[in-house]
Amino acid sequence: MSWPSVSEKIELAVEQKPFAAGGFCEVYKAKSPTKGYSWQSWVLKKYLPKTLEFIEELEQTVEDHNKKTV
Repeated sequence: MSWPSVSEKIELAVEQKPFAAGGFCEVYKAKSPTKGYSWQSWVLKKYLPKTLEFIEELEQTVEDHNKKTV
């Protein structure tokens, strides 16, 4: 598996309240009106402020942190 090198912007309608939360993030459901993406539901993670501080302490960007292999 790999991340695509070409990014594509899509529009998302995100629910206002998270459906789950944990130690690192809150999780929201979303749907997209964008053609080609509207047939499925999406799950979005929003990092908590303390998590963002921790990522910075590791000298990583949020994007790099999200793409790391575990």
